[in-house]
Amino acid sequence: MPPRVPDSSRGARRCLVDARCCRRASGGPGTERRRFIVDLARTLRIRDRDLAHDVPVLNGHSEAVNVQTREPLSPERARELLAAAPGVSVLDDPSAAVYPLAIDAAGKDDVFVGRIRRDPGHERALHIWIVADNLRKGAALNAVQLAELLHERSLLPQFPR
Repeated sequence: MPPRVPDSSRGARRCLVDARCCRRASGGPGTERRRFIVDLARTLRIRDRDLAHDVPVLNGHSEAVNVQTREPLSPERARELLAAAPGVSVLDDPSAAVYPLAIDAAGKDDVFVGRIRRDPGHERALHIWIVADNLRKGAALNAVQLAELLHERSLLPQFPR
């Protein structure tokens, strides 16, 4: 993949945001961010933290996520695990300007992850940048994919006919 050169004319489509820059004046998250944080924490069974920040783009969702694990997990091992997960594409070489952007996800079903790095404030935490096309990879597709996975693993309840 060739190196990317910032193009200010497409700024909204090529956004990578520092998670500290998008707080409301009150210092707290907005309603949409708060809803995302609570849903993510409940889904992943992780501690509720203010980690989501809205940035206007044509389509797509980009999230700065802090993941805390029970056991130490290196960024290298996290990359391996994520690269092996179905529906996940790892784009992670910041030195070559390779990391996921909304433009990468446009029109694709995969979730793109990158900028996987250790959280200097917590020995068992990683910062991860996650991008997906919200018009393709949304609640409906996620529900179908989860149901298919549960069915494949025989984890769906059996109801009498």
